[in-house]
Amino acid sequence: MTDQSIERILRILQDGRWHDINELAEKTHLTPLKIRVVTDFLAKYTFVKLDPENKKMKMSRSFSRFFERTSLETETVG
Repeated sequence: MTDQSIERILRILQDGRWHDINELAEKTHLTPLKIRVVTDFLAKYTFVKLDPENKKMKMSRSFSRFFERTSLETETVG
């Protein structure tokens, strides 16, 4: 899995809404298993919130602000 794959997942989750694994898999062209591996890692460090009952996830509010700032800085520099 590449950094670009992780960034694609994060960009989708950045909207702060709940997304299910199948939606993320469809939009990123990754398998649901790969999505789960990434989101489990992100949840471990509280970057995303998981709803295991409904198999949904969303980006945490604090990480969303951080991600937005660093993305803007990267776009400005790059």
